[in-house]
This record gives sequence, C-alpha cells and structure tokens, in this order.
Amino acid sequence: TSDPDSVLILGDFKGLSTVRQQLLSKIGAVFVIEESIPPIEVVPEEVDRKDIVFLIDGSATIGNVNFIHIRGFITRLVDKLDIGRNAVQVGVAQYSDGVKTECYLNSYSTKSQLVNHLKGLKVKGGRMVNTGAALDYVLGNHFTKTAGSRKDEGVPQILVLLTGAKSADLIKSPATALKRAAVKIFAIGARKADPAQLSEIANDPSLVFRVKEFNSLPQLHKQVWATLSTLPPSHPTTEQPIVTILPKILGKKDIVFLIDASDNVRNTDFLHVRDFIAWILGNLGIGRDGVQVGLVQYSNYAET
Repeated sequence: TSDPDSVLILGDFKGLSTVRQQLLSKIGAVFVIEESIPPIEVVPEEVDRKDIVFLIDGSATIGNVNFIHIRGFITRLVDKLDIGRNAVQVGVAQYSDGVKTECYLNSYSTKSQLVNHLKGLKVKGGRMVNTGAALDYVLGNHFTKTAGSRKDEGVPQILVLLTGAKSADLIKSPATALKRAAVKIFAIGARKADPAQLSEIANDPSLVFRVKEFNSLPQLHKQVWATLSTLPPSHPTTEQPIVTILPKILGKKDIVFLIDASDNVRNTDFLHVRDFIAWILGNLGIGRDGVQVGLVQYSNYAET
C-alpha cells in the first residue's frame, strides 16, 4: 500500500478481532447516533433482587489450578445468595481470544442447579486476553431481557470481572457502555492484571479488588460480599444522551478481500480470517445501491 495508515500489523491471526472496529473506521464506516434512554422507575422490593454476571478470564495464563481458585471463590459467593426468579439471578461467561457463555441469568432458578453447574466449569484456554471484547459481549448477550435481565423492572445489574492479565484490546469504550447501561462493575485482579485497567473498568475505586495470586482470593471474600450485598439500586443515565457507535458504510463502495490461502496459513488461522471477514460483512450495508463485495483467495494462483 502507498498509505502507511492503511497498514495493520498483528502478531498472529487470532488478533484479528482486536482490529475489526479500526478497519471499519479506516474505510469510513463509523458514524454516531445520539439517542436517550428513557428513565426507568425503580419500585422498592421486599425481596433483595439482583442480576449478577461473572466474567472470568479463562485464558492459558490462568491455567487449571488458578481456575479452580476462581471457581471456588464464585461458588462461595453464590452459596450466600438467595437464588431464584424473584431473587438473585446469576450468569457466567469465560473469555480469552473469544467469549464463551457458561450460563445466562435465566438458565438456573435454584441454587443447587447453579452450584452444580459452577463446580463443573473447565478453563476455556486461549492465548489472548481480550477483556474489552468480553465486556462488549456480556452487554449485548447477558444484560438483555432475552437472557433474563430484569433491568426494566429496576433490578440492579452487576458485573463481576475476574482477570489475571492485562487486556490485549481497548477497554474504555465497552466499560463506558456498560456503565451507561446502569451496570455496576466489580473488577477483581491478580497476577499480571493491570491496576490502571481495573480502575478504568470499575465504576469507582471501592469496586476494585486486587490480590497477588488467585489462591489468595478467599482474603477478598468478606470485602466483596459486603460491598455486593449492600450495593444500592442502579439507575440508567438519563441526563445525557447515550452515544452509540453504529458501524455502517455510507454511500456506495466496492470492496474486494484478497486472502492468503497458502500452506503458510493453517486451518485454524484461516478460520480466524473467515470470521473476521464475516464480522466486517455483517456491518456493511450490502446491496446494489450500497456496498458490493468480492473475494479472492490466492497461493500459487488466484481463485475467485
């Protein structure tokens, strides 16, 4: 390319998900729409109701032993909660390169079912720690009415992040989006978790917790429980408009993807390339009067 700004360099193909938005921006794809979220009336409840999602770093840097400590910490917290449809609901997701839903807020209605599920969790694995993408995922897939969120009933929305590494992608925008959606974020870090990132993710310093190693998590239990159990109801921001970044190609464009399909690109790498392109296509206004897309693979020769 003749334009250095058009060059994006990654360590490997797994990192493609971290530059998707950047690529859309470079092809003139992002515009901003301002829309206000209507105020939500919070009705006092006799029962302590909360929607809590645990977002767990399940990367290879965590490993099986540390994951057992994390799993035990969560199970101990859950054991003190009043689990039920009209009480506390719990969802769980693991992340590394991507995100895996372990259970939604409405997956289990009894404590015994939920605890049994938690005890069977296995570490996800994966080299990258994309905390930003994971935050974005839980907002769009867990804190929704379909997944069991009761936000429109005034039930506090809470996210508890547990991570052991610095995020490989940007965290500011997805963390801000969660806060604007009235989600209270606890940030719990150990090992190589970045204190600055934890502070940026959490709503305030009182929701940031750190230990040197995950086997020290029991030391935080009383502190986290005390904060969690006394957390007041959350209210969505209504004074200022919510700024939502919507990817969309404006006007007509012709885009051709030229893909290296040689033996240098392994099957697993090619899947990352394919998913990357699929995500981009899903955010384009495809049509004769919009964006048209072509695709060519090449190695010794090119194939349309």
